[in-house]
Amino acid sequence: MKYMITLYHDAKSIAGRPDPDAFAKLGAEYERFTQSVRATGSFVDGNPLKTEVKTVRQSNGKAVAADGPSHASPEGMVGYYILELPSMTAAVEAASRIPAAKLGSVEIREFMDM
Repeated sequence: MKYMITLYHDAKSIAGRPDPDAFAKLGAEYERFTQSVRATGSFVDGNPLKTEVKTVRQSNGKAVAADGPSHASPEGMVGYYILELPSMTAAVEAASRIPAAKLGSVEIREFMDM
């Protein structure tokens, strides 16, 4: 089963300039996790995301783009993983090892079969 795991950190902490040493340490933690899921063959895709967000809606038949997320939140989405895992239990275990689980939150969704 494929799972999308979205990563959220405090929006204020990602908007400012992080301490270079702490940022390097955090990057190394993400790299260790990524390498571990690559080694097991679970990794499908994953990337960090830039902080700029556009929300698009249809209004009177026209697309309207607005700056910012579609909902207000103290946390911003900072990245994602797509993992192939045997169960939601395995996805929860994997997600618990992602640094965002300590720094913000991690959301897991199973892909629907289409």
